[in-house]
Amino acid sequence: MNSRVATDFPCVRKPDSYRSAVNVLTSNFISPLQVIQVYRNVGYPHEFQYLTGQTNAFSDNLPTLETLQWLQANDYILVASPPYELSIVQLVELDSTMFFQRNDGWFRDANVPFSKDVVPAGQWLMMSSKPYVNSRNKTLSNQLKVIAQKTPSDQLKHLAQEEYVPNAAVVSYVTLMYWKVWQKRMLEGVQVRTSSIAEAGHHVTVGLNDGHGMNIGRYGDGRRYGSVGIVTAVKSIKV
Repeated sequence: MNSRVATDFPCVRKPDSYRSAVNVLTSNFISPLQVIQVYRNVGYPHEFQYLTGQTNAFSDNLPTLETLQWLQANDYILVASPPYELSIVQLVELDSTMFFQRNDGWFRDANVPFSKDVVPAGQWLMMSSKPYVNSRNKTLSNQLKVIAQKTPSDQLKHLAQEEYVPNAAVVSYVTLMYWKVWQKRMLEGVQVRTSSIAEAGHHVTVGLNDGHGMNIGRYGDGRRYGSVGIVTAVKSIKV
């Protein structure tokens, strides 16, 4: 369940601009300019911006048209990651009103194993907008079996075969950006297991994204919960 990052990606037909991504993914696409605007709106300093040439690099390394179509067909979201790595605590500080644990989150403890998990900088993140199909009400091991048993039939089989479980920081970041940019809630009323590890070795969950805020939780890996599924991502594109 370790997150993977790719420095290359197969190129078939490259879209001309972000317009292609918008046309295919509509609101399931968030550009680097939209990410920066989110930070500006909550008062982050002007220095928090992409490095020189990094914005152009995002455009130059946009996924192929075939990949965009695969993402759309599989309910994936394409989001620009921030210019710097961000931990889960830094995400809460970005806008604490978005989180159920506003001030006393158990994950703020530096000794919690996943406190060092981060959202990687300068990458296209590709993550499912919903829990994996038929992954709810299963133990973690059975959820992973559901992912492994997927038999892709489309032309981009390598994408489905390379799905992995992202960490809690990535899931929180994508969910937060989706709300901030489009005012639409992901993971509303459900939670998803992530690759992040809490104490006792259990995996961290993210979700229940309702009016009370997004919850960062921990549930026993060997137990089944009707509201707990698992989320997947495809390896990121580093720009």
